[in-house]
Amino acid sequence: VNNRIEQSYRREASSRRNAIIAREKIATQTYNFFALPPARGRFCDAMLALSQDALLNPPTDAEAFALANFAYIEAPFEDFFNAYEQYERDSMAWDIKYGEEYGPSQAGWVAVQKARAEGNPNVPIAGVSSPASTLAAPTAATSTVTDPTTGAQVPVVPVQQGVVSQPVVEPIATKPKEEGDGPQ
Repeated sequence: VNNRIEQSYRREASSRRNAIIAREKIATQTYNFFALPPARGRFCDAMLALSQDALLNPPTDAEAFALANFAYIEAPFEDFFNAYEQYERDSMAWDIKYGEEYGPSQAGWVAVQKARAEGNPNVPIAGVSSPASTLAAPTAATSTVTDPTTGAQVPVVPVQQGVVSQPVVEPIATKPKEEGDGPQ
């Protein structure tokens, strides 16, 4: 299979080097998709379950096994993108309702308010909770990767399994209050 894939890239490229570059570009995009940090933990869980299933019931046709299980492998990413799209809709609704008074919504605000409304006890309260309570544990970049477009060094921060981080960001009014309107 690898040889067939390699030959298809060589046929389409002007040189062996260009074929390698084209294949590596697709491989990198594929890897980056499946390494998406917000979905990586659930993806790893899905792959572990799938690999255990394959060990218990060895497939006779690897391609059929892959096709039959692709939706299961892809589900953590679909779930993440669906949740993110819902966040964008919630953020837009907030902007329509409150944006004129407070300015556009900020990342995390809608998610925090939803968690607070659902009674999540882990949501910090601005001015009350310690800022340290917003971090499950200190994190640091373990390495960097080079952005191919800009050349910038992008830090790689390891995913902390079992940790849900919720940033606390509150809006600030963009227009000054008139005297007598209450606290600023």
